Amino acid sequence: MRLDEPQRTFEEFVELESRGWKGKNGSAIGSHTTVFNFYEEIVQTLSRRGIFMPYALRLNGKPIAMHFGLQWHGTYYTPKLTYDESYAKYSPGQVLIHRLIPELMAQDVVKLDFLGPTAPWKSVWANDYQAHHDVHVIRPSVYGRVMCLLPLKGMKVLRSIRDLLCGDPQGRRL
Repeated sequence: MRLDEPQRTFEEFVELESRGWKGKNGSAIGSHTTVFNFYEEIVQTLSRRGIFMPYALRLNGKPIAMHFGLQWHGTYYTPKLTYDESYAKYSPGQVLIHRLIPELMAQDVVKLDFLGPTAPWKSVWANDYQAHHDVHVIRPSVYGRVMCLLPLKGMKVLRSIRDLLCGDPQGRRL
């Protein structure tokens, strides 16, 4: 389950993520060199500090679900996860979590934080929810101010309309 070769694990994660919907729509880590380099540096830095804790569910030696996991002060965080979509009907991500929880408990981890907004797959494991907030850091330049006013304000308006029509996704228990 837990993987001890950070660089190889990272490369496996990127390859698995790239084969799925994120790879197809260009949002996978491996889709952009700058994003890849950013995450690779995180892996190297956090591995040295003992914080990067990736886990994988393997079938016949190949990963079918993986967590880009971080463990810090009794909490296990999953900022990135992926799975082999050809096994979707077996819910490999859920199986990985099921097998992961006893291992984390043995390491005195007391909290598993999936991060991000609520989602039906997360509610299987959750008895409580935390609000999720987007934070954008923008340079105080003309370009930064324009970018802030146009897309960020526009997205806020669109989200408000969606929340009025469908309800606030953060306020619902799924």
